[in-house]
Amino acid sequence: MTKLKKKTSKNSKIHQKIDFFYVQHQQTEFQSLDSGKLKLATPKPLKQGWFCVDKRSIKNQSILGSNSVLYIGKNKPLEEGIVKYFSDFRFKGIGQATIRKIVEVEKVQFLFMVNKGLLNFKDKVDLPIPQIKIIDKVFSKEFDRAFLDILLRDIGLRFNQVESIRDNMGSEFITNLLNEPETLLKRSVEIDGIDKIVSRVNIQDLKNLLNRFEVPISEEKLILMSIEDFLISEETKGGHTCRNVFYVMNQVAKISNVDKYKVKEYLYQNKEKFHFFDKEEKEFIETLDSKKRDSEVKELIKKIINKKSTEKKLQFTDKKISNQIELSDEQLKAINGVINSKVSIITGGPGSGKSTTVIGIVKALEKFKKKIKICTPTGRAKKRLIQMPELNFQDASTIHMYLELLKRSKANFNFMIIDESSMVDINILRKLLKYHPVNSSLIFIGDVDQLPPVSPGQPFKDMIDSGKIPTFKLTGNFRQESLSNIVKAARNVIKGKEPSIYDDINGQFSFIEVSENEEFEMIRNLYFEQLPEAIGSKDQEKIQILSPQKTKELGTINLNISIQQTLHQGRKSLFGNKNFEFYPGDKVIETSNKNDLDIMNGDIGSVVRKSKDSYIFEFDGEEVEYSFEGIQSLELAYAITVHKSQGSEYEAIIIQCSNAHSFMLKRNLIYTALTRGKKKVIMVGQKKAFLNGLEKMISRNTNLQKKLIKIQKK
Repeated sequence: MTKLKKKTSKNSKIHQKIDFFYVQHQQTEFQSLDSGKLKLATPKPLKQGWFCVDKRSIKNQSILGSNSVLYIGKNKPLEEGIVKYFSDFRFKGIGQATIRKIVEVEKVQFLFMVNKGLLNFKDKVDLPIPQIKIIDKVFSKEFDRAFLDILLRDIGLRFNQVESIRDNMGSEFITNLLNEPETLLKRSVEIDGIDKIVSRVNIQDLKNLLNRFEVPISEEKLILMSIEDFLISEETKGGHTCRNVFYVMNQVAKISNVDKYKVKEYLYQNKEKFHFFDKEEKEFIETLDSKKRDSEVKELIKKIINKKSTEKKLQFTDKKISNQIELSDEQLKAINGVINSKVSIITGGPGSGKSTTVIGIVKALEKFKKKIKICTPTGRAKKRLIQMPELNFQDASTIHMYLELLKRSKANFNFMIIDESSMVDINILRKLLKYHPVNSSLIFIGDVDQLPPVSPGQPFKDMIDSGKIPTFKLTGNFRQESLSNIVKAARNVIKGKEPSIYDDINGQFSFIEVSENEEFEMIRNLYFEQLPEAIGSKDQEKIQILSPQKTKELGTINLNISIQQTLHQGRKSLFGNKNFEFYPGDKVIETSNKNDLDIMNGDIGSVVRKSKDSYIFEFDGEEVEYSFEGIQSLELAYAITVHKSQGSEYEAIIIQCSNAHSFMLKRNLIYTALTRGKKKVIMVGQKKAFLNGLEKMISRNTNLQKKLIKIQKK
């Protein structure tokens, strides 16, 4: 028998090795799939069936402690996990039907065969030799984590959950599920002293796991875990880092089908497991992780503010900073304010002069021989900044890329400017502050009236509202006469007032009223025919469709498919991922950070071609090579959500404004969408939905402002 050469991973710092063994009735020794014969160090009867064990618990063929042994059943255990694992894209040319057919015959024995080298059992499996070799090659490479991967897939977890638990918790999943199941609910884990945001299981997933593996748990512990899960869900889905305690108790009681007084009793008997505080004369609650995060941000800001400086006060007086730009008095005041502050903020809406103020800050700091670093939340925001001639030579990067580069080199600048700061969430801000040189100054620039970040918190707004950070508000009132109709409309919208609107596409800002079932047809007509002609463009490159929502019948997913079908009628796609088929020239958006490719979440590109095992796309005029695994995070981008559009500007935009999206249509979302357009903004849908949206605001419950108020300056 040829022994399979198994490779030990040197990259993972998380232990991932587990083993499976079968227990016969009243047996004291068990045959495992990989470790040979095993026995319990402390004899204890185990029920008949399959078990899994963390391999760190095995010493001299003895399992130390039964709290590391998880019963996984006797009725077809692991079979679904085996099928899902070996039909993964890494095993090319081997589909689910092929593997399922083999597993129906061999059952778990198939895993034993693969572990010993499937080539040794080539006569027992109906597979061509090349496919057998692929299985042996991939399995040997992934041996350390393969068994854990199979277990997690078998219990029905989603792929992102499997990946997250495998890579961030590893084999501790077994002992955690048995002894500390609440750890599986966590959204943030600490790895090598660094907090990492991970995909997690929710309370319903956890209940299913506890039930499947017959792990006993008290009602009290289940309710406390449900409260923790609800708070994490509110943060993940709505950006709220805290909630009114009575709201939380009522919701958990409803979800758990438990009397609310029982929920209250358990909660107040375990107050130390959460953080309670008063806000607006009401009691609020947050997780201990949220409290810790806000406290860290406060202390890090306080440390920068209170760092003594020997610098003399700087005075910049140059109003004329280029042939085209002359600064106003309020811009000059803001510039001198921020260059003399350790941490400071500039906020202003469209037409207020933020971009020219950034240029002014850079000119002032250059005059005083200061080193500057500019960061933005997205690649598109960075691109928009450096397209300005006065800034195209500056050291600019996305925040994510800057943090990645810090792993290889130290920060070296006197001032950091963070543009589009309203998009920065509390997790990114904490990481940014954690690695910020305490002697360097921070300047946050953004529009506080825009949407809060996609991820948790609203630190830009909280810093302003705290009154502890020097803040300079730009109004641009001096240039009122030169403001476009789009800017004037946006200013009315943020005040909750109905703006002046054209009912055809001749104006800069128009609203075309149609019924819900006519929206797609009108949007297609505008996109392909009317708008290109109106803006003098031969194609749709300068036009972007925006929608409040991704899902639902009238969301971006269906809009994108509708546009794509019109573009590529009768053609064959080049390739696809789990969600979309892609054709040559398709507009795509990256939905995760690909630091190795220098492509960030929100970057927009286009499909070029397929080359053997690679997939070629174009981003900002450069070809980028993706793997099959990499393209899974790409989506079509003819239509994107308003959130995804932040930090970008387009010649013309079409905004979907439908009754179907009334839950999402709020004043600051409409305002954010409007301010993405430079020459033309056309809203399509029902005017009633638009007017109702002006009456509502997206608001968040956070505790950072309250923390920052306590900062005492030395």
